[in-house]
Amino acid sequence: MVRRPGSRGGGGSDGPYGLTASVWSGDPARAAAVAARLEAGQVTVNAHGNGLRPDLPFGGHKQSGIGVTNGPWGLERYTELQVRTAPA
Repeated sequence: MVRRPGSRGGGGSDGPYGLTASVWSGDPARAAAVAARLEAGQVTVNAHGNGLRPDLPFGGHKQSGIGVTNGPWGLERYTELQVRTAPA
């Protein structure tokens, strides 16, 4: 846990993992700024998690997770891009 942004308390984005994080603050603008700097696949403000909603991507940063699941982002691993052109 890090009580102040920028302090060293064994938390934040210093480690090799970044699956989830939460920011707690009474100041929404400050909480959003701190959340934007965190290296995590899921960051919530004033809550723990989003209930793993199937419409939202779930995946980690750095050495966390097994890739992205859920939503259209989770389907991308099963697709290949192909461009086809033909004369008009």
